[in-house]
Amino acid sequence: MLSIRTESVISWSRSSNPSFLGWVYLNIEILLGLGLSGFLVFLGIVKSFLPKPPRDLTGNIVLVTGATTSLGRCLAEEFASSGCSVYLVDGPGSNVEELAEQLREKHRGARRLEPAHRKEERRVSSSPALGYVCDLSDREKVRVLGKKLGRALGGLDVLVTCTPGPIETESFHVLSRALAFHYWTVLAFLPSMLHRERAHVIGITPTKCTMDASIGSRAAVAGLMDSLAQQFNGQNNTLTFMTVAPNAEPSLMKQSEQVIARKVVQAVQRNQSCLSINWSSKLLYFLSCRLYSGITTISRWFDT
Repeated sequence: MLSIRTESVISWSRSSNPSFLGWVYLNIEILLGLGLSGFLVFLGIVKSFLPKPPRDLTGNIVLVTGATTSLGRCLAEEFASSGCSVYLVDGPGSNVEELAEQLREKHRGARRLEPAHRKEERRVSSSPALGYVCDLSDREKVRVLGKKLGRALGGLDVLVTCTPGPIETESFHVLSRALAFHYWTVLAFLPSMLHRERAHVIGITPTKCTMDASIGSRAAVAGLMDSLAQQFNGQNNTLTFMTVAPNAEPSLMKQSEQVIARKVVQAVQRNQSCLSINWSSKLLYFLSCRLYSGITTISRWFDT
């Protein structure tokens, strides 16, 4: 029999064997790798349920109809300030050319839409200063404009439909005109948005009309947007539809059009479908974005 001292020496010599130590270290590394992989998978699952931080809109193509309305001007300015290429459309007799020229000189991202009745037909994409003015109350002209700009631009990321003026005084006329305008415009430009990575359709109700007309227009346009959202929910999850009613939403009534336009751009950046969110939702979104950014940083650190 071996003495206790001899057995301890043999045990120590075995443990000191390089092959034995290598086996131990290999198992430890495997366990650490499995644990780390599981941790990263867990972080990825958590991250998939979190809202993404506000995205950069630089380079996005934005089309604003009824651009010479007061809110349309503010929206065009905000999108241009965010680095978007802004295309402006409005009816004959409007100063859409001057507005586009101002934006183009200031931001160099706006495109001017000029009259369609020029003798020499030129393509929209041939020059940054080339454009189109369309009678937005004519369904056929809106359809032709949609096809032409769709081919020239290759697609739209954001479509903003502001009801052009002048606005009738009777509520029924305001309601029917606003609904028809939004319906024609969305159908005309929607095909050029279906294959974008992320696209937004924003319907703006008339701002210069009676309270009854504002409430009715909001109900009509919101119903249209909700119907389209349900229709494309199972076919295309990259489309987001939103209705903005400055004169019918209590949270927007006391705010300036510049502030409303800024909120619309922020909603597009955050992929929201509405402007009115309570403080708890804002706080939850803020914390979720911080958590999302933290998980992204950790994942990149482990990858390197």
